[in-house]
Amino acid sequence: GKDDDCNGAIDDGAIYTWQPDFSRLAPDAQKSQHGGLSFAEGVYAATYTEEGDQNVSYFALLGPDGTRLGEPARVNQINADTYAGSVAFSGESFLTAWADARQAGNYEIYVTRFNAAAEKQIGRLRLTDAPLWSVRPVVAWTGSEYLVVWEDHRTENQDGRVRVYGRRLSKYGVPLAAE
Repeated sequence: GKDDDCNGAIDDGAIYTWQPDFSRLAPDAQKSQHGGLSFAEGVYAATYTEEGDQNVSYFALLGPDGTRLGEPARVNQINADTYAGSVAFSGESFLTAWADARQAGNYEIYVTRFNAAAEKQIGRLRLTDAPLWSVRPVVAWTGSEYLVVWEDHRTENQDGRVRVYGRRLSKYGVPLAAE
């Protein structure tokens, strides 16, 4: 609604289309937060966290128009808070990472893979084992392997610094190197 390029025209050439319906990714949640979004094979893969007495993360598939394709899958079945991270597609499957507090409230990073039908391809794989917190994971696909990076607080009590760590994984979610 503004003349952003100062040419005297507002929203040059824009055509507005009213979309009366929209899809809610987490329709039953009182509060939710995003994790990640990836597009592949004509569908979107989304991860998100439903916040409540216990925070639970989900993986969902969406059509090109944003409608949910089936029911979301829980990223992990644990009795601890879980926070969704990003998701990436390898050409064969989606890999998502998350942080959860199953280790006595100490957040660690985990990953799992889903196929294009939202079915888990591997169980959870723990990437970190560090004192304090490992949080906010981000996943990328390089064309030949996944890279997961995260915010890590393991040395914060020693030198006051928070660092970023990462780990390379094969297209099947197998670690290729140490952190």
